[in-house]
Amino acid sequence: MPLKDLTIKGTVLREKQIEELVSDYVRYDPDTKEIVLLPAANSLKNNVKILVYLVALQGWPFVIKDPVPTDATPASIEHALHIPGGTLRPILKGFKTSHMVLVKGRSYSIHPAALPHIKDMVLPKKSVPKGMRKKE
Repeated sequence: MPLKDLTIKGTVLREKQIEELVSDYVRYDPDTKEIVLLPAANSLKNNVKILVYLVALQGWPFVIKDPVPTDATPASIEHALHIPGGTLRPILKGFKTSHMVLVKGRSYSIHPAALPHIKDMVLPKKSVPKGMRKKE
């Protein structure tokens, strides 16, 4: 079987990844074009909450056909998440340094290659009962 037969359309995979990461924490309001945080998002640490929000922004093209920005400035992130700028900006700088976000001008967006790492940060690890672990 040729390798090209093993591919999956990138947008389908990305949509599934985005949905998996944000479904417990946000909803989309197509009328106001805002990301609405669910109560579960309040329990997230600030760095994870920022990542969830930036991932959620990537979902807009799958939700509505109107153009909606899939990146955000620190001020718009601060407004949406109620995280003070003095806390927010160092976190964004760390994400930039670790190549988890892309920066264009003053706007931040998720680096698509970082989605697996973000998944590890956002989704809780399922513990395996001691007797079920593989022996090494």
